[in-house]
Amino acid sequence: MFIPKYNIMIYLLMITLSVCFGQPEKPKTPTTEPKKSIKRKLEEEKPSTSQQAAKKLLVDYPSSDESDASSSTTSTPSRKSSEERNIQVTSPLPSYIVRPFTVAISHYRMCFPKRKKIERFHYMLFSQYWLGEVCSGLICTLSHRTDKIEEGFFLHGYWPQIRKRVDYYCCENDYIVTEVERMMLDDKELERDIAKYWMSLDACRLVGYQWDKHGSCTSNIYKTPLDYLRTAINLRKKVDIWKVLQESYLKVKTNTLYFLEELKSIMERVYGTSVYFVCKNGNSVYDLRICYYPFPDAQNPQPMRCPQRIKMYETRKCNEKVMFKEFPYYLTKKELVTRNNCLY
Repeated sequence: MFIPKYNIMIYLLMITLSVCFGQPEKPKTPTTEPKKSIKRKLEEEKPSTSQQAAKKLLVDYPSSDESDASSSTTSTPSRKSSEERNIQVTSPLPSYIVRPFTVAISHYRMCFPKRKKIERFHYMLFSQYWLGEVCSGLICTLSHRTDKIEEGFFLHGYWPQIRKRVDYYCCENDYIVTEVERMMLDDKELERDIAKYWMSLDACRLVGYQWDKHGSCTSNIYKTPLDYLRTAINLRKKVDIWKVLQESYLKVKTNTLYFLEELKSIMERVYGTSVYFVCKNGNSVYDLRICYYPFPDAQNPQPMRCPQRIKMYETRKCNEKVMFKEFPYYLTKKELVTRNNCLY
């Protein structure tokens, strides 16, 4: 059969074009993404180990009202509204806390330089503070020697005073702080009392600091630093003033305003002398102060009326009505306490 020459040339040209440029692409049709295997899907949906660990670290921190309600009634779990979750808590913790761990806190700065001791001071000022206010702006911590603490007042200091408005502290002494600390930790009974009544909360070496600043000026009436420390602790052990207030006709509780004079009247019947307050922001009790006369028996000081300047200080600091801020709940539970790195 005879094929025209130009037909052969067209045929060869078509073959050449198809080899160089290939076949035209077919339009793509939408396809579904291949299904993931069940195993892979479960692995993606499963929370990571770090997420699970974080969830385990979160512990509900109910207010006293919530804990009472949960113990009396049972309800089906449901998602709380934002208003329900926004519960006002006066303690410094959020609605959850992280389980205990150890934090490093700084030490109190000891006295330098020292000053010459005055031969005789006039009285001692005994100070106890309320941790509801002390810990309101921070997370208070406890050393390994203090498992937990009970709600109440704690020892702040025992300070020699002069009737004139003269600061009297940081006196020259025969003892150095580290020696005093070694002596008090060697005395096991004293060590236990310090862990219970006079512990370090926001800075280490509180008792050593109190002796270095104030106790160092009392060597004319206390033979050793331990006599000074024991006297202060015994004054605290004699009267649990928070228990007295709770059992009084006022049935004192936290976060409730009371007339200052009514509280003072209850306390004065127990101590046998005037009691004075120091407040923060006018109505939040921070400190409770009583004057003692340490002569002639320094280890058994007698309560006395404070000079007028102590009363005037209370008038400047406290309103007509005052309250005790909610005590830090987490300090009363061993499993919730955050530990510090303090020796005591």
